[in-house]
Amino acid sequence: MKKINTMFNIFQGNDLIKKTIASVLGYDNPENSWFTKDMYFEAFFYLSKRFGSPSLFDEYKEAGAWSFNVKDYVIEIRMNSSWVQFMMYGKISNHEIHSPYAVKYRRIRREKRDKILSELGDWNDKEEELAGKLFDDFLKENDIDASISQDQFDKEYRGKWFEYVCLHNKRVINLDYDEFTGKYGKIYQNSYTRHAQKTLTQFLKNMLTPIWVRDCPYNIKGRLSDEEAAFYSRYRDNIKIEFKK
Repeated sequence: MKKINTMFNIFQGNDLIKKTIASVLGYDNPENSWFTKDMYFEAFFYLSKRFGSPSLFDEYKEAGAWSFNVKDYVIEIRMNSSWVQFMMYGKISNHEIHSPYAVKYRRIRREKRDKILSELGDWNDKEEELAGKLFDDFLKENDIDASISQDQFDKEYRGKWFEYVCLHNKRVINLDYDEFTGKYGKIYQNSYTRHAQKTLTQFLKNMLTPIWVRDCPYNIKGRLSDEEAAFYSRYRDNIKIEFKK
């Protein structure tokens, strides 16, 4: 097992982890990542009672954190100032996981490379030719004198020229974001992310396993009825987890 600082935050900035947490813990379609604020103190009590004192990575910003080795991953439960955060680390970085739209966009951009102008400059000969034509059109459309100095152009029109180039490229690529994501979704998944999601689901269910204080059962969301405790007890050995002290 690799140390946590050599692993990557798999679902950072990804709605998939939020939907997984909400589904397992019983929250309906959360719009914000802080929906777990309602279980803040309950989670702290449960985790401390079951696993012991938390680690403190940043005493000013956090109330504590619990880290677990779970299969090929590290799963962390962190208590910030207001809500409970669940984070999952693995071998593949979030930056290597692109949305279906981003994958399609890049593919079209490569296919139509000869008709696209790099927004950052540093053009080759073919791009210089395209840039010249676009620049002439830009001057005409904005009624700019062709003899304008470079300094004056940079001061008054550089931002507008950049937007003009971006709009040209967007028209060439011609991929509507809303239409495409409506058909293929916004989140990219492969066998690795699906396995990570399944593992996270099993882990979260294990956090619903009850502990007892005298005859009172609790899980990560708080006090349970006897019926609920009996139901959630089924997850006690559903997955092997190793608490990292």
